[in-house]
Amino acid sequence: MTHSVAYFVHSKTHQIVNVHEHSYAVKSSPERFGILHSELEGACPQRDRILILTKALELGWIRVRRRRDDFTSVEFSCTWIEAFFAIGANLEPLGFGPLNSLLFRNITTGKSVSLFASEIETAMNEKRIQAFLDSKIK
Repeated sequence: MTHSVAYFVHSKTHQIVNVHEHSYAVKSSPERFGILHSELEGACPQRDRILILTKALELGWIRVRRRRDDFTSVEFSCTWIEAFFAIGANLEPLGFGPLNSLLFRNITTGKSVSLFASEIETAMNEKRIQAFLDSKIK
């Protein structure tokens, strides 16, 4: 069994929700994520995982899964800059140190970028986020 920590972070409010398993969290409390119960009626978290997660991501939630102490996947459908800001503003609360590696993946475009937390922090401190993203996202 993989030991990991999971969160949702909202792209606009930067709200953090600690979860055990993303699809079960959304299915059990859809209103918390801005989803109506009726939208998930009959959905099974195991079978319909992609459907459930896509609904949350389309409403601005970012899926964060810390796989190991040094690797984290970040999946989103908001803009790159929104995802970058939401995670960058929460590096400390999410427990990221400078050498933590984060793999950002936009589920809409399929593009991904691997970054260290220190790179995110530096870009935010130097207020050069857009230029930084432009240099990384091809």
